This record gives sequence, C-alpha cells and structure tokens, in this order.
Amino acid sequence: EVMFGVAAMRRGASLGSVKTDMMSGSDISCSDISASDSAWMMTSTSFVLFMTPGLAFFYGGLVPRKSVITIIMQCFISMAVTSIVWAIVGFSLAFGDTWGGSGFIGIPSAYPIFTNLSPCTPWPGSRIPQLLFACYQMMFAVIAPALITGAFADRVLFPAYLLFIILWVPIVYCPFVHWIWNPQGFLAQWGVVDFAGGIVVHISAGFAALASVFVVGPRKFETDWDRQLAKVPHNRTLVALGTGMLWMGWFGFNGGSAVAASSRDAFALVNSTLAAAVAMVVWTFLEWHHLGRPQLVGACVGAVGGLATVTPAAGYIRPWAAALIGLVTAPFCFGCVQFQEYMHWDDALDVWGVHGMGGVLGSILLGVLADSSIGGVDRSAEFLGKQVAACLFTMVYAFVVSYALLRVVGAVLPLVPPPEMVAEGLDVTIHGEHAYDEDHVVYAAQTRGPNFLAMAKAQAQARTVGATGSPSTSGSGTATIPSPLVVIAAVNEMPDNAEITSDLVVPVNRKNDDTDITSDMVMPVASQPSLPIPRPDSPPEQQTDSFSNDEEVKSMLLQIQLLAAKVDALIASGRASSTSVARALAGARAREPPKRGWLSSADLNRDR
Repeated sequence: EVMFGVAAMRRGASLGSVKTDMMSGSDISCSDISASDSAWMMTSTSFVLFMTPGLAFFYGGLVPRKSVITIIMQCFISMAVTSIVWAIVGFSLAFGDTWGGSGFIGIPSAYPIFTNLSPCTPWPGSRIPQLLFACYQMMFAVIAPALITGAFADRVLFPAYLLFIILWVPIVYCPFVHWIWNPQGFLAQWGVVDFAGGIVVHISAGFAALASVFVVGPRKFETDWDRQLAKVPHNRTLVALGTGMLWMGWFGFNGGSAVAASSRDAFALVNSTLAAAVAMVVWTFLEWHHLGRPQLVGACVGAVGGLATVTPAAGYIRPWAAALIGLVTAPFCFGCVQFQEYMHWDDALDVWGVHGMGGVLGSILLGVLADSSIGGVDRSAEFLGKQVAACLFTMVYAFVVSYALLRVVGAVLPLVPPPEMVAEGLDVTIHGEHAYDEDHVVYAAQTRGPNFLAMAKAQAQARTVGATGSPSTSGSGTATIPSPLVVIAAVNEMPDNAEITSDLVVPVNRKNDDTDITSDMVMPVASQPSLPIPRPDSPPEQQTDSFSNDEEVKSMLLQIQLLAAKVDALIASGRASSTSVARALAGARAREPPKRGWLSSADLNRDR
C-alpha cells in the first residue's frame, strides 16, 4: 500500500486522494483476501518458526554438554539455509505446476525468489495472500532437516551438514510436498492425504535420519559405562523448555494447516493437545513400570511423540480419535525405540522411532479414524490401503535417496569427524565455543600443556594446607583457596585411582575464589586411608549397594573429596553439587562415618 501511495503521489495526487483511493481499492484491490484468515496464518507462521528453536533446546538438553552448541547450531542454521533454498527453488519445486504432467515435481522456474506471487491474490483454495502461503510453507521446510540432526549427534562435520541440507531439501523434501500437498501431485491425485506433515515432514525426516545412522556409523565408546553415560541428558530443564516450545508451536503447525481461521482449525488444535496429553501420560507410566520411576524426559518425549503421530490426522478426525491415537502412540513409539536399541542402530535422539514411525502410525490410523464431516475424507478399506501404500513408498524413497545423498556428500567433503575431535567435543573443535562458561576454565587448564600444569601445581602447593605442614597464611592464620583453574590443573594431571598427596589438599567447604579460609576448614586428605575408585564395567543400576564395614565407607567418602573438588571447579563456586556429594562432604567434615545405608556403592559410582 505504501508503494502504491508513493507512486500515486509522484503522479501529482494529493495525500487525501491517495488515502481515499487506497481505501476504495482503486489502485490496489485485496477484496478477495480475508483479514481474519490472514491474521491467523501470520500467527501460525510465527508459531511454526518458533518450533525450530524449541527443537534446538529439546535436542540440546538431550545431548552431552560438549555437543550442545553443535546441535543448536545445526538447528538454527537450517532456519537460514533452508529459507534461502526454499525461496530460490524449493517453493517452485513443491507448489509449481507439475513438470511434464508427471505429478512428481514442480517446474523449477515457477516462483524464483517468490516472483509471480501476489500479496493481494489468494492462494488457490484459500483466502490468504499467495506470499503468506509461501512463507507459511517455508517454516515446515525449515524444521524438516533440523529434525534429522538428532540422529547423527556428535558424528557429522558442519560443512558436510550444510551441503547435505542444500541437497536434501530440493531432492527429498520438495518432492514429498509436491506429491501430497500440490493438487497436481500423483499421490494427491490418487487420494492420499496428509493434513499437516505426517508423511511430508516426519516420515521424510525420520527415515532420512535412519539412513544417516547407517552412513556415519555408531558412536565410539571405550566401555559400556561410557555408552550408558552418553544416553543421559545433560540438561533436563532444556528438554522441558524445548518441549513446551514445540507443543505451543504445534498449534500453528497443525492448527494452521487448514489455511483458514475455521472450525476445522479448532478440531486440529483440540486433537493435537489431546493426543499429546494422552501420549505423555501413557509414556510416563510405561517408563515408571520399565525403570521404576516416572521421569521428566520420558514425559516430554511422549508428548512430542503424540504431537508427531496426530499430525497427519489432526484435521480429519474427532477428539475421541485423537485420544485413541495418543493412547496407541506411546507403546508403539516406545517399542520402536527399544527395537532400534536392540538392533544397535545408534539413532542418538530416537528420531526414527518417535518422528519417523510416529508419522507412519498416524498416517495409517487416519485410514480407520477419518470422519468425512470434518475434513471431507471418510474411513474405508480402500482409503486405508492407499495410506499404507503411500507410507511404504515414501519410507523407501526417503531412506534410499538420503543414504545416497550422504554418500555423495561424504565423497566431496569430510563427513565424520575424527575420534580425537569427538573426544574433545565438537563444540570446541568445530565452533570454538562452550555452552557453559565454566567449561572455558576446564578447557584452558587441560590444554595449556605440562608447563602450565606444573606451575599451577606449584601454586596449589603454596596456597593450600598440607597434611603435615603448616598452612600458608595471610594475616592471622588463614589460607587462601586456590582458584578453580589452579585446582583443575593440579587435579587433572593425576589418574583417578592415584594416591592423594599432601600437595593436593581439598577444601571441604565451597568458597569464592577470593575468600580466605581458616586451616580447620581444610581436610588434609593425604593422612587418611585411600580406597581407589575403579571405573565400573556395568551401569550404575547394576552395582552392588553395600560395603563390608563403615571404615570402608568412610574411606570412600574421603576419596570423594577429591572428586568434589573437580565438581567445584567444573560447575563454579556458586552452584551446588549432587545430593550425595553434598552429604559426603558433610560427613567427612564432621569426622564421623555415616549411618549404614546412607550412601550405597551405586550412589558413589553414579556420582563419579
């Protein structure tokens, strides 16, 4: 409107006449555009965009702390790279007139950089601007390759990932869109439906993720203990935050897929929430039975699984059917995750089991739950057969083509990082960043070489209280606690089961770096009995939970003091360590052994 107004004023029209003309539509007419539909679709577009940062937080909380920046960067860069690919050629391939009448792909030159799209001409079958429709669909394209990253966490180099998504979007994702969401697509012509992306997004990304697992191979671990630790989410609060963002975003993902502010959107919103809620509850109870306790991460994964599974059916079913989908989703996807572990498919964040197979389940259940009074499609054996066939075809296409693309990328660029990069962490070796400030201190202390460590050890000797010597005092009988950097440098050069010498005295209480502490606050651990803690060969849950006598427990607690010093340095002086370490410090400070059963060997090994 501003452009038309300026043009009219340049022709000599008055400001008042320009306003009148714009209101009456004499210069530009948008009479076929619905303001309410457009407002809702702009909101839905924002919601779907919001899902990709939510996915980044969700994945970021699940991976080890040394991989947080890497996976968040992979999600965020998809927002930029995929948007560019979509604008240049992706939208044309997906929604352009079918090339050669094949129903397979659109004409690449149909809408280059969104040319030939009008802000005042409605997209066919809707009352929203063509340009808004293209932007809304762009958000779906953005999140699809980001979903794949969870499968190959810690195993793909950044340049190779960029090349992969540049190829994957036009070769895999765009054909899926054209087949089903373009009325000229051959699957749409056949009668296959997918309301919001069960096939287009979740099957395409889920089976591409499975293909990536076979190309990049499993993660390398020295022991089964390391393998178990890699499965432990490093930050469960990030997982919960990401889940909330995804759940909110799904209101635009499913709720906006009717491309109107209508009663069908209301069904999609209600169905999405019901499926997620039921799946979350059922998954929680499944884990409660399987692991003996309800867990936050399992509840979050269940909710995401319910949302992914109801996606293809959200605008075609009634709420009771959505609740049924949520009820079935939890055991089905839970079983798929267990199956991939049984098959040793190292899908790090269960993308195939939750998103890929969830999309398959929802698309098939649509064939038996669809209600024609809602979306114009009714359940039938014929419709069910078409949905099953479409799922099988798209599963094979996504897997085979994605596998081939990854092989091509691997032939052009290094694909898998070397083991030393993985061991040090891709956050540092690729991006030169840490997710948490305290990790910068650890990295500096570990990488400055033996001279730095020797100097730090000498500083630690001069600034801590020895087991037999006098404290190094400043003023009236006080000793200054070494900084975290010094503590790490002095401790890290010792093996885990080494004898603790007098120059590595561990302060029991936690103080700030510049706080003076008195000599009675420091325990000379070198004078205490030593009980090395070997690395267990089995997970913590399988460890025994008793010691032969209280003296062994006391000795173990004293050894934990050294471990607690590492914790202090790693998580900074202002944060608390785990409950068991806190109890161990309290018991050691009191110079009396804990009561029987206060700490078990499983607790101690888990803390280690």
